[in-house]
Amino acid sequence: MSFQSCEKQDESLQVSIFPIEYCNIIGTWEIKSISGGISGDNYIPNFKYLQIKSDGDFIFLRDSYSIASGSIICKTDSEKELILSFSLDSIYSLEVINMSTFYPKHIKLVDSNQLILIDPCCDLFTYTFKKL
Repeated sequence: MSFQSCEKQDESLQVSIFPIEYCNIIGTWEIKSISGGISGDNYIPNFKYLQIKSDGDFIFLRDSYSIASGSIICKTDSEKELILSFSLDSIYSLEVINMSTFYPKHIKLVDSNQLILIDPCCDLFTYTFKKL
């Protein structure tokens, strides 16, 4: 898998950390559901938006204010699927958001408007987002 810029070349020369086939991940996503866990139930998210920037920085937002931020590390697995690891700027952010950021997320872009982040184990969580 090759990593190329998702941005058009311009004066800023901003380069994306995301492979070209995953460029649609950049932007603001609204959380639609959190499901899974041992019981398989749905959970009420305590954040409303996930904002992902081309440089890999991310911000969790509750309405219009930031509740957690950090940076994303991209990896690929043996099937060449993209895996995201979320590294929080502050350990205290774990108490603020109900997303298991310490597990890498397998990524599924259903289309340019739906993002699904899947924890690696069957009794963990699946996060479904809609692009704004």
